[in-house]
Amino acid sequence: MGIELPAILTSHRDVVAAQLERQATDYPRWRKQRWVAEYHNATCEANRKLLGQHGGHEALWIDSIHTTRKFDSLL
Repeated sequence: MGIELPAILTSHRDVVAAQLERQATDYPRWRKQRWVAEYHNATCEANRKLLGQHGGHEALWIDSIHTTRKFDSLL
């Protein structure tokens, strides 16, 4: 599972981030997706050593723009 883990986490990150954006106006559903995002980030942290060999665990995190319901421009 080691080599496929980065691909799985990348795909999962993208799906969860999209759901957070989609649910931004429905707080109860958004809150559940935020829990999933936090769990995802914890999984990345727990696999830090393995992911370090594939570009680093931080690159796979779901960032705070998605988990705070603030969608400000990044520019």
